[in-house]
Parts: sequence; structure tokens; C-alpha cells
Amino acid sequence: GDPSTFTSSGPSYDGRVKPEVCAMGTSTALINVNGGLDYGNGTSYASPVMAGMMACLLQLYKENESEPNLDTLLESVFKSANHYLDPTVLMGYGIPNFVLAEQFLPIPITRTIPEIDSNDLFTVSYNYDYNSLLVKFIKKDSLLDANVRIIDIAGRVLYNKRNVKDDLYINTNRLSGGIYAINVINAGRSRSKKIFFR
Repeated sequence: GDPSTFTSSGPSYDGRVKPEVCAMGTSTALINVNGGLDYGNGTSYASPVMAGMMACLLQLYKENESEPNLDTLLESVFKSANHYLDPTVLMGYGIPNFVLAEQFLPIPITRTIPEIDSNDLFTVSYNYDYNSLLVKFIKKDSLLDANVRIIDIAGRVLYNKRNVKDDLYINTNRLSGGIYAINVINAGRSRSKKIFFR
């Protein structure tokens, strides 16, 4: 929540709020050139974090509005930030909250449940209240001693359960927040799904 020592300060030459918003620029998690997890400092790391969040919000917006208005999208993000009512020269409007930004969009956001692919073996969901993953199998009668694994972004297997024959709850208290792959191997078929939890 504090400005990095190397951050630029505003306002712009013509008096506009700059920077507009902030993202993690110190000890930012990233994938290094060897494909491993690493951390780095710089605006060149903060910018992709914000660009990724904006891309997600824009995608959601476009699902409900054929011609989304960029100014409206940006304003929703600015309003969601923690310094919106009192911007500062180092943090601008501050750190956005993209859950709030979605609510500030002028259209109701509808979410559709994706169709399940006939080739899918399972679905996966995360329960924040109980810190647990649910791996739910689509056709339980086709399970032949399935193997369920959790793999981190560095490729390490952090959980491995063999001979699974039914839906599986996995306690995640020992896992830090982040992006993981849930991999299921059954009858020689391997399928993976990504999941994020904090």
C-alpha cells in the first residue's frame, strides 16, 4: 500500500491526475526467463499487472456491451481506487478494487455458466470460507482409480492423491495464494484446469 521509492510523481504538466492508478511494483511476482517463479521491482512489472486486470474487466464489459466506452471503463476503475476522493501526487487515485469497478459499470453484469465439454473429466471450484478445492467428476462411473494432482506455476507437484473414485475436497491451508493447475489422470487420459485463489 505504500509508494515504491522509484515511482514517478504527478501531476501531469497540464494538471491532470498522474499516475492515475497503482499496482504492485516492488517484489512483484513474475515468471523469469527459465520459467521459474521470481520477484522483481519496477514500473515495467506494475504495468502488466494493471494491464491484465484491465483486460479481464474489458472482457467482462464486452460480454454485455457490444461497443464498450473506454472512458466509462476507466472511470469505473478510478472510482474503485482507495484514493479516488483525494488523489495524491505519488499514487493518483490509488489501488483499484476490480470487484467494485465491475459494480460501477453502467450495465448489469450477467454471468453465464460455461457449457461442459463432453471430453471434460471434471470441474474444479474453490470455497473461500473453508479454504478448500472441490474436484467434481462429470462421469463418476468412468473413474478408474483416478490420480489428482495440484501443480504450481514452477511445475512442482504439491498434492498427489491416487485411486480417487469420487468427488474430492482438498484442504488448501498449506498452500499460499496463487495460480495452480489441477491435473487429473484417468484411464490414460490427462486433463488439467487452472485455478486461482488468494
